Amino acid sequence: MNWLAHIFLSEQNIHYQLGNLLADPCKGRAFPGANTAFKQGMNMHMDIDAFTDSHPDFLTSKSRLNKKGHLKGVVIDLTYDVFLTQYWHEYSKIGLDEFLDGFYLEARQAMASYPKELSAFVEKLIQVDHLRNYRNLTELEFTFSRVDKRLSANVLKRECTSQYLPLIEDNFSLLAEDFKRFFPDLLQHVKAKAQINNLAHWQPGTR
Repeated sequence: MNWLAHIFLSEQNIHYQLGNLLADPCKGRAFPGANTAFKQGMNMHMDIDAFTDSHPDFLTSKSRLNKKGHLKGVVIDLTYDVFLTQYWHEYSKIGLDEFLDGFYLEARQAMASYPKELSAFVEKLIQVDHLRNYRNLTELEFTFSRVDKRLSANVLKRECTSQYLPLIEDNFSLLAEDFKRFFPDLLQHVKAKAQINNLAHWQPGTR
């Protein structure tokens, strides 16, 4: 799953959310002085990734791209955030705009105690408002182009995320069905490992 999902799947504690968001930039290692909630969020991030990567419906989604490639998982992660955005009301009691506005406000306040490189990462994410830009295929295409700009020249010789867009378009409804089978399983997996009282932003049916 990608950034939006990791924040949504977090307990409602800003440091937990930031740990879940920043696990990849931190390369799985908490910065010196990180609090317990941040470390718990990082652990949940890695647990979510492991669950996702082995789930049959996620693997089915990857297989729909019809190509061998190291970026298929990234492509499906990003595409699943589109579906999370589109079906947000089925999983969240809080509207997406309200949820993200609250996260941005709390994240900026929390960043005062974080290392500069992590603060800069989060601030850029907020300024670009990237978490709100998964509403449709046009915005997904823009996201793919942003990802491709960060890929190394060696990777780009083999593949890029943008090349998968036609396959995403052709299989969009099938990928949506994959997601709607997969995501409830992920919610149950997270619920079993989290403090249920801290998931009050989830719809009652998912808790």
